[in-house]
Amino acid sequence: MENTEFLKTYLTKKLDFSEQTAEQALVPFLRQKDILDELCKTLEKGEFPQEMICEQGFTARSLYEKYGKMMRSVFDAYGFLLVLRERPAQMLDIINSGFPVK
Repeated sequence: MENTEFLKTYLTKKLDFSEQTAEQALVPFLRQKDILDELCKTLEKGEFPQEMICEQGFTARSLYEKYGKMMRSVFDAYGFLLVLRERPAQMLDIINSGFPVK
């Protein structure tokens, strides 16, 4: 199964996203295929890989371990990693202010 279909199925079946919401959630990951690939491998294996993508000193694992209580799943950790890549200053401000994400 292609990564986009795999992730869409995960979002609709495991996180109870609507089809439309799942498709919208996929859009940023289509711009960052390496993050999409790592996310899908993590979801398939049920564990983070040994070698991980690092953005601004953070990996999805480090974000999940530190802020996981505020996340629905590892999907959110990869979403934050993606934002760290695309808008690092904005995401670092959020992290440094204690993660007041609403």
